[in-house]
Amino acid sequence: MILKFDGIPPFAAPMPPEEYTIKAPTILDICTKVIKWFKKYGYELN
Repeated sequence: MILKFDGIPPFAAPMPPEEYTIKAPTILDICTKVIKWFKKYGYELN
């Protein structure tokens, strides 16, 4: 999965990298890694 930032830079939260690749063997592993990645930059997914 490739995450690509395409939008307005955040005002208060740290800026995530413009492009980031996540490799995982299963969809559950991808979900876990995406949630951790967002949390690292101050975003929380529910």
